[in-house]
Amino acid sequence: MEFLPLDFAAAAAVESATAAGVDWRSAHAVFAAVSGVVEGQVLTAAPDAYDGTGVWAVDIGRP
Repeated sequence: MEFLPLDFAAAAAVESATAAGVDWRSAHAVFAAVSGVVEGQVLTAAPDAYDGTGVWAVDIGRP
């Protein structure tokens, strides 16, 4: 697991998402995916958490 550093603008975006009810881990992953820091996808056992974010959520919870 790797945690990506957030500059002020990124931290503000993540904070805004968490204030709207998004889990902070999901908000951080979405920011990383849409900012080009990673390749635009998130590996997760909870893909529904990424609905409507524009991020490709790969469901690793299903065989």
